Amino acid sequence: MQHPQIENLMTEVTPLKPRRKRRIFSQTFIFVLVTFAVLFCMKKEGSAKQISQWEWEGIPRVVAIGDVHGFYIKLVSLLQGTGLISSGLAWTGGEDHVVLCGDMLDRGPDERAVLDLVMRLQNEAKAAGGQVHALLGNHDVLNLVKDFRYIHPKGFADFAQDEREEDRQKAWKKYKAVFSKKGINESQLKDVFDERYPPGYFARLIAFEIEGQYGSWLLNLPAIIKINSVAFVHGGLRTEVAELGIEKINSEIRESIRTYMTASKRLENLLDEPPSFSELNKIAHAVERGIFHGRSVNRGQTLAARSIVKELEALPFSPEGPLWYRGNSLRNQRIEDVPLKESLKHLGADALVVAHTPTGSGEITARFAGNVFRSDVGMAYGRKPLALVIIDQKFDVFNPADPTPGLIHNEPIAEEEWSKIMEQLPDTQMEEFLLKAEVKSVETHERRGRKFRIVVLERKGLRLRAVFLGDKERIRKMKAGQIGRFRRYQHEVASYLLDRELGLIMVPVTVTRKIDGQRGALQVWLESATDMKRLKQYTEKSEEEIVEDFRGKYKQQVDQAYILAALFDVQERFDAGKMFLPEEERIMLADNTKAFSISPEIQERFHSEIRGPLSASLEYSLRSLKSNELQTLFKSLLSKNQIDALLKRCDQILDLYAGQSE
Repeated sequence: MQHPQIENLMTEVTPLKPRRKRRIFSQTFIFVLVTFAVLFCMKKEGSAKQISQWEWEGIPRVVAIGDVHGFYIKLVSLLQGTGLISSGLAWTGGEDHVVLCGDMLDRGPDERAVLDLVMRLQNEAKAAGGQVHALLGNHDVLNLVKDFRYIHPKGFADFAQDEREEDRQKAWKKYKAVFSKKGINESQLKDVFDERYPPGYFARLIAFEIEGQYGSWLLNLPAIIKINSVAFVHGGLRTEVAELGIEKINSEIRESIRTYMTASKRLENLLDEPPSFSELNKIAHAVERGIFHGRSVNRGQTLAARSIVKELEALPFSPEGPLWYRGNSLRNQRIEDVPLKESLKHLGADALVVAHTPTGSGEITARFAGNVFRSDVGMAYGRKPLALVIIDQKFDVFNPADPTPGLIHNEPIAEEEWSKIMEQLPDTQMEEFLLKAEVKSVETHERRGRKFRIVVLERKGLRLRAVFLGDKERIRKMKAGQIGRFRRYQHEVASYLLDRELGLIMVPVTVTRKIDGQRGALQVWLESATDMKRLKQYTEKSEEEIVEDFRGKYKQQVDQAYILAALFDVQERFDAGKMFLPEEERIMLADNTKAFSISPEIQERFHSEIRGPLSASLEYSLRSLKSNELQTLFKSLLSKNQIDALLKRCDQILDLYAGQSE
């Protein structure tokens, strides 16, 4: 029944003409549409809103993606599969939010394509009422500070078309003036330069500067955000960091990186070669300690060096910082539970989504009864891409190969292995960790009649296992014609130093330290490394066939490993896959304690493995080894006789390669 007032109103209305009826109908329709739009906007404003610079509430759907690492095709498959972009790569996600949880860069072949896509989608999503959030990861910061250890070769090639010839020529002229050496002609030196600084290198440097195309964008990205009471961060959070709050964490990280980049620019004139993170750090520490003996240093450069040393302890670079911390992912849940709850309380969050540390299963997993979700499934290591989808506080997994929402499995309370991949801290910071970290436990193991100790170390939120080698066999006087190979921890440290001098990075970081009153070599333990025995368990191939397979896929690494082993004159341990890191796809050489004899000859078993061609960079490094410089490098680790023998083996290796190329 109608309301009486409406009935009275209707009886008083004069019948309308058809045209006027259509006009009133149109006006009414428009009014209804406008009213609906206003109500919709009011509803939208009330449910989905930004409450601070880095916090949002009422977002209908959130899609979180772990480390992309330059794998563009995998990223696109996730975005398209979740309906966020079209087949033409345009934004179709409406009001949805996407969170890329850091590490867009390094390892993969299409970093630039990833950056360009994300930067474009940010604008398109915002125009549609949605958001594309890209968080800073440790690898993104490494590129800002010129640490290029993990860049895929295509990562430089993609910038080749942007490189200015004058920039390349300027760098080459300076390099030639500094590094021209006897026995190396200009053409050979140019090959070394081009190998170390491939086409695109200098354009990439510029692109990631403070004002560069990508550097300026990366510098303004947050390290942490919060959406619908869920916090997102790349590595993880310690309570001491979480209590700073989201705004302060982001501002401190941004300012620290900017300070480092500005200071490092002031030190570039002190370098003999194009700037890199490792060289800048060496110079900064030398200037800060007053032991730099190169060019004259002005006050501004001294202040810049101090600034760099200080910032290396700050949030963007610290193992306990939000870009590096792995405790939320790996620490035993009984130990980490209370600190995690405190962190969430400081942020006003119910859950935390992290990346950085690949899950052991290659699946998205939950910890702490759903308070932590691990989104890094190891896409960069050949695993399938997966995304975490959050709707109304319900967490599901999207797999492009199976459109049915997948369940998230809870991890057991016990911790996972801490070193599934080799820790990515720079050598200087890893050395400091090994020297200063607290010894939490020591376990003695025996293998093949040898005793060695596994040491658990912890410092500033970083926890790693290391191998302690205390071998110090007394050097006996040898009769004429005898060759002595003695097992000594000093040889392990010398192996690490020589490896870095050659620029190969095939020996784990090693330092000299006392453990339980005994001095020895303390070396990062490569827990996930495999050896030839284990590899043979998964194949019917012979050891020779496995070695040949390695030569096919990892030819340069295998060749370098044999050269290094021959140079060390190592005994009782070496084959192509002895220390292979599957996820990193890297060959490593450890246990070099029985090495560095006084024999000038390379061992017969290495003769057949010395194959050409030798890379220009390694050949130059080998030819650059000089007795006086090595004595300074090794100090008391090797005797002069050992160094002289090493140099003679080096000459033999160069002669063998020269003979094969003739």
